[in-house]
Amino acid sequence: MGTPSYMAPEQAAGRSKQVGPASDVYGLGAILYHLLTGGPPFRAATAPETLEQVRTQEPVPPRQSQLKLPRDLETICLKCLEKEPHKRYASAAALADDLRRFLEGKPIEARSAGFVERGWRWCRRRPALAALAGVSAALGLALIGGSLIILALWRKAESEKRQAEFEKRQAQAAEQQARQLLAENETLFAEKEMARRELEDNLGRMRQMLTDYVQVVSMPPLQVDGAQPLRLEILTKAESAAVQWLQQRGDDSEMRAFLAVVLTQEGILLFHRGQQKEALVCVRRALEQGERLPRREASKPQHRNGLAGTWAWLGHTHEHLGEFSAALKAFDRASALWRELAEEHPSEAAYLGNHKLVQQDYFRVLVATKLSAEELVAAEQVLKDLMDKAEALAKRLPAKPDNAVWLVDFWLSVSATQLKMGQRDSARDSTRRAAAVLSQHDPGETLEAAQRPLWASRFLCVGHDLRGHKQFAEGLKFLERANQLYQQSYQGGAEQARVGLELGESWYQIGKAHYQMDQYDEAFVAFRQCVAVLKRIHEQAPSVGEYRQKLSLHWLRVAYWLSQRGKLAEAAECLSGVERLWPEDAERLREVAEDWRKLAAAIGQGRPELTPAEQVEGQRYRDAGDRLQRKADALIRDQTKPASEGLTPPVRQ
Repeated sequence: MGTPSYMAPEQAAGRSKQVGPASDVYGLGAILYHLLTGGPPFRAATAPETLEQVRTQEPVPPRQSQLKLPRDLETICLKCLEKEPHKRYASAAALADDLRRFLEGKPIEARSAGFVERGWRWCRRRPALAALAGVSAALGLALIGGSLIILALWRKAESEKRQAEFEKRQAQAAEQQARQLLAENETLFAEKEMARRELEDNLGRMRQMLTDYVQVVSMPPLQVDGAQPLRLEILTKAESAAVQWLQQRGDDSEMRAFLAVVLTQEGILLFHRGQQKEALVCVRRALEQGERLPRREASKPQHRNGLAGTWAWLGHTHEHLGEFSAALKAFDRASALWRELAEEHPSEAAYLGNHKLVQQDYFRVLVATKLSAEELVAAEQVLKDLMDKAEALAKRLPAKPDNAVWLVDFWLSVSATQLKMGQRDSARDSTRRAAAVLSQHDPGETLEAAQRPLWASRFLCVGHDLRGHKQFAEGLKFLERANQLYQQSYQGGAEQARVGLELGESWYQIGKAHYQMDQYDEAFVAFRQCVAVLKRIHEQAPSVGEYRQKLSLHWLRVAYWLSQRGKLAEAAECLSGVERLWPEDAERLREVAEDWRKLAAAIGQGRPELTPAEQVEGQRYRDAGDRLQRKADALIRDQTKPASEGLTPPVRQ
């Protein structure tokens, strides 16, 4: 609070609302008093007694101890020490101006308190004594009046005599002291300004330091799983610093936005560590900070983008905890924010990209959720609103291939959701809308090589869904376009395995479309192409389980379709291929053994009498099944047999 002898009365009385520039003027006046008299205006044996003097007593006029002191300088000093703040100089600058006027010999602004004013002040401080003194004065006024006048004249004469003796020396000292006070005043102003600028610089540096601190978390060396504890520690420290900052500095919108980012990143990290409940707390706190931003700050695109991301992670967390209704609401909020940003800033691809992703999240949760009748009605209305908004957004967006792909994905997601709701006709219509968008915006031969797999995957999805809606011929066109793009992209290298897998899937879907249209020869050509592509990928990387699994699955699928059309020998080749893929997998071998028996049963297509050749063929298939069954049983026995059987001595009791 300060030294009691130099504190303003409002500070000594604890009236903090009155503390201001006038309090600083009082402190400067106390310093001037000390310079003029050699001591502070108030000093008692203890600090509480000193504070009581500051609140209730008037300072002794400096000229009573320094007789040669100029009256104007005393007046300036006492004006600074007024009990009421409004009676002091309005500012330190006003005090400095009056000191300059004194030094230049000009009339000063301050006026000294008269006899009546000093008496009134005393009465206000001591009302009881004032009343008693008033009665006494009334009784003895006539007796002492003359004496007081004589005493006053005598004191005046003495004062003027002493003043004449010391006037020159005291004036010189006063001038020096006034100049010193003025210099100190200017130094104080300079120091305050320097401190203010230094504080602002420090605040800026601290904001930047915290921002850099969090950016470290995103550096590649800290993205590995083993670095998660360190990343969490960094984020926790940044959160603590931001919270402390807001507690000390009040409402700082930049720091509040920073805290929201930190809490969101904490939530994401906790989510990936499997601590979903803790993640939920962090993400909710981040949303609270974002919603407390001033309207002007909250409307900025970067803050709305961050808020949308936080809502999206809230949706993921609710989804993982099985709270699907809350997840849908969170995804919807995120989708709305990113859709608005995409409409306002169509050139910013990130906004539309995020909008696409969170829409997929929304539809995924909606399809996976078991809806009650009431929820189903609400979901239908939400779906209709989404469709209307998607169409409106599509009209505003520039005609770019990426935007067309998004619209295709949207209508495919709508179709899947409508199927979930049992609306097959509406689902078929939505798939056709996706097909129309894809056909309208297909770049054809101008499609860049890097974009071919992306577009091929959309043609594959649309063709697959049209086939599912029994639109076989129309679906086949899209499947063949997908196959064409995949063949243009796949050069057979091991590094293109992912594209090769999609090419194999497109061949299989083409085969099924032909098969469903009773075009069996074309179907089997496509099935063979599918197996050939997947076999090549597996042979290039036989240790990759995914490639082996894909080849095994499609060999079994093709074997089934071949057996349905009586092509048993070719189906048997497929089963032999599957057997070679899993030489040590007992469970797989048992499944293939059962497939061999089914293949044997398919000989003759249910005729009671088989030809000798058919009987031999059937026995060969049954023998293959029995052989695989025995091998599978032996593998299981070997796996369950104790490794050290007979070698461990009995334990003595």
